[in-house]
Amino acid sequence: MDITIYTDGACSQGSHENCTWIMGYSFVIEEYSKDGVITCKHINKDIGKGTNNIAEYRGLIEALVYFYDYYEVLRDYKDVNLKIFSDSDLMVNQVNGRWKAKDEKLKVLCERARTLLKRYTWKLSWVPREQNKAGHLL
Repeated sequence: MDITIYTDGACSQGSHENCTWIMGYSFVIEEYSKDGVITCKHINKDIGKGTNNIAEYRGLIEALVYFYDYYEVLRDYKDVNLKIFSDSDLMVNQVNGRWKAKDEKLKVLCERARTLLKRYTWKLSWVPREQNKAGHLL
């Protein structure tokens, strides 16, 4: 079963007085059959204060949790091949093990993403923002 996931995270400045940054993420999950796309699910959500990199990781993690809960458990999918796309060069390279996560919060999020990915055959690739379907939802 081939599944494509696009993830994105972003921050925008909230209050100018206390300089808080509001995070959000989005993801798109596309399920394919021989005839093309069967299902397309998209979710976007504001998630509080933080950094852009944390928002990027949260987008990936929430997509994987949603996929597991909805597709694997409810629909009993086995032998899943995930193709995941993100426009976060940092996250893609950290999860793929090419770069080390130095920030403690990002280390924890990176390990969480890797743990969730262990269930599947997967490939996480960087794409330009213009090609990231989830990016248009934020």
